[in-house]
Amino acid sequence: MVKAGYRVALCEQTEDPKEAKGIVKREVVRVVTPGVTTDDQLLDEKSNTFVCTLTAARKGQKLLTVGLSFLDVSTGNFLISEIPLQDENLDPVIDEITRMQPAELLIADEEAESLALLSDMLCTLIPGLCLTERQAWSFTYDTALTTLNEHFETSSLAGFGCQELETGTCAAGALLTYIQETQKTDLSFIRQLSLLTRSGFLIIDESSRRNLELTETIIGGKRKGSLLSVLDLTSTPMGARLLRQRLL
Repeated sequence: MVKAGYRVALCEQTEDPKEAKGIVKREVVRVVTPGVTTDDQLLDEKSNTFVCTLTAARKGQKLLTVGLSFLDVSTGNFLISEIPLQDENLDPVIDEITRMQPAELLIADEEAESLALLSDMLCTLIPGLCLTERQAWSFTYDTALTTLNEHFETSSLAGFGCQELETGTCAAGALLTYIQETQKTDLSFIRQLSLLTRSGFLIIDESSRRNLELTETIIGGKRKGSLLSVLDLTSTPMGARLLRQRLL
């Protein structure tokens, strides 16, 4: 069901049947989504399974910046990014998201209409991408900042080098709120928020990555036959993920 794009709620008994009066109490203990899973049968050990959050800052109707955040629940890899837009050109945003290949994309319900063109394009470029709308309150800066500081037990995000990324903070805080709601468990393994920087690298756009067959073939979209399959002599899943990340 998850591979087909559905969200699955796992319910369990939460009280002893011997002590229950009438129907035994049951609660949702975890929600599994395409981007939020730790099940080995659903994960590709050689690549990350990210859930991505996207939000935009505007002046009137004009888009100024886009905040992005990515999290791999299976490894605790938590990333934050902010992309300034020139003439409202969304190509850098598309390139960044398609490079990370998230399994799920979160956007605020209030932004669903204004970002519809972008989200439709991303769903076309990333087959099977699950689009999830979230309540807008979790994307507000104050709420997001409080959520992040409470989780990391900090007074500011200065230690992570992202205190000036207001739109990125909105995305990261909303993403962490989503993980807290779906996992309903201890998230202490998420220990750091890392800056996803675009400087110091040659950025290869989506069409070039596809035509160069860096990670999958054009025909069939298979790993075998790509440049990565030839280069990957790693011994561990973490090594394979790191090599893929460096190549992209």
